[in-house]
Amino acid sequence: MSGGPLRRVTPVDELDRDGERLVLLAGRVVHVHGLGPYVLDLLAEPTPLAALTQRLVEELGAPPGQDPGALVAAAVATLSAEGLVEEVSPGADGPAAGGPR
Repeated sequence: MSGGPLRRVTPVDELDRDGERLVLLAGRVVHVHGLGPYVLDLLAEPTPLAALTQRLVEELGAPPGQDPGALVAAAVATLSAEGLVEEVSPGADGPAAGGPR
């Protein structure tokens, strides 16, 4: 990712339970846990990584002895690899659509 704003991909469906989430994309299900559900909720609108990190620290607190920016970047990288988060291209309009990557 080149550092532009991020947004979640619109899933076909999803189920939240006990702090975890199952996300249905076209043809597959992704199990999301840890920071993942929080990140997806905050990326309903395009958001830069730094602002996402700040919002997560405000909501959850800073992790003792760990770099919140590195933890959020790792969570975003995992979600991106699963096809759940994408970088917003300049001038892109409309919601992202779930589908195979």
